[in-house]
Amino acid sequence: MSYEDSARIINDDIFDLVNSCFDEEKSSRNIEGRLNFFNTYNDYFVLTDDGSYSINSKEINHKIETLHTSTGAISESFEKFIKPMKFDYGSDIAVLDICAGLGYNSSAAIDDFLKHETDSKLSIDMVEISHATLACGLLVPSPIKAHDITKKAIEDELIKQDYATLSLETAEIPENIDISVYIEDARQTVQKLEDDTYDAIFLDPFSQNMAPELFSLEFFRQFRRVIKDDGIVAT
Repeated sequence: MSYEDSARIINDDIFDLVNSCFDEEKSSRNIEGRLNFFNTYNDYFVLTDDGSYSINSKEINHKIETLHTSTGAISESFEKFIKPMKFDYGSDIAVLDICAGLGYNSSAAIDDFLKHETDSKLSIDMVEISHATLACGLLVPSPIKAHDITKKAIEDELIKQDYATLSLETAEIPENIDISVYIEDARQTVQKLEDDTYDAIFLDPFSQNMAPELFSLEFFRQFRRVIKDDGIVAT
């Protein structure tokens, strides 16, 4: 089993269904599979208390859990990854979003940035090892409008990597927002990043038991290199 297979955490059934959906899109160029996916397989998605959707994990230690808190998937993004930052939007902001998943944390950052109507620039580097997990971000209903922007960036990269075929996302990415999506092992990605780049690092693996390598001393040493002196790591 490859590290990518062992590292992805979404439920095995939804993982296979998502891959099949995009394989079918590639072979038939039919939009119906993706457009109807959520309604067809909504039992695999978990409605949280704030109206946003999460997904069940694969079985871990004989338990299946949701990827987000039941009190609210998108609310969790704001509470854990945006509010602690207290960003100064008078200056450009750079965020590294590790284990980007469905794109909620990046979407929360975009939402908060746009509310400030600033002339500054927001740069986000999203890192997620699983194509299918990112693809789930295209399939769930957007919990906030900013998620449509994130979906567009995800779709563009999935098409570039020949996982998705059709450009169905219609949102435009604002000129002062730059989103890069890396679909690979975060430990490899971080070694390629420049020193003193990020104002914030969002570290959102499912759990320390599931991904201890993403909480290692070696990995955090890379954080120290790429984050600014006054930057914050949230996890």
